[in-house]
Amino acid sequence: MKEAAAVNTDGQSYRASKRKRSKRSKEQNAGHDSKVVPQSTTTAAPRENADACASPDNQGTAGPPVSHDYARRWCVLGAFSSQQGQECIEMEYVLLHVPSTRCGKIDATEKFFTRMKSLIAVMTVEALRPDSAGEKNIKKMLSFLDAWERHADKKKFLSESSAEGLRVTLTSTLELVRCLREKVGFRYLLTSRLSQDKVENLSGMVKLLSSCNSHPTPQQFLLTVSLFIILHTVLQARI
Repeated sequence: MKEAAAVNTDGQSYRASKRKRSKRSKEQNAGHDSKVVPQSTTTAAPRENADACASPDNQGTAGPPVSHDYARRWCVLGAFSSQQGQECIEMEYVLLHVPSTRCGKIDATEKFFTRMKSLIAVMTVEALRPDSAGEKNIKKMLSFLDAWERHADKKKFLSESSAEGLRVTLTSTLELVRCLREKVGFRYLLTSRLSQDKVENLSGMVKLLSSCNSHPTPQQFLLTVSLFIILHTVLQARI
């Protein structure tokens, strides 16, 4: 009985000390929260007020400043991701709500991104035909690059490697369309197959088959590709 009473007393004292520690911890947390520096009472203006302050009529004389860089990035993303021919709706928003004294005219930027969006659509299309609208867009882009390089300084133009690579890609695509049409009889070209993703996939498969040899020699590369061809032929024969 004495041992049981001692155990009961020890349990009660342990629970009491635990409650005290919990109470002390809560008081410390409450004191820490009371010492936190309150946030500034100045709040941002409502969206309606911000738009009104940034309107051309008010010339941005009051209200929070509009982030010009953020608006530019917003326009860039919208120009490539928008659908149903409304690729520049965000730019139109900037034109309506941001004074020209803050961001300047963006007509040229709007035309540039519209041009690039059309070019990307042409180069990833499933069927590029001769004398089509896509072929005309590629030719217009080549002319635009030449005019851009003539009128712009070297610091305001693409790097030499980028400009040359873009010209080679566009010119080779046009020549390939004509060659396949006139000499082979193809009606269209799958430009989506011209991307380097397919080459990278093949290179990755070769490196994977080479195990620890991540830099195979030309002979090893050809041998691996030959093995792929043989394997593909055997699998097709079984089917």
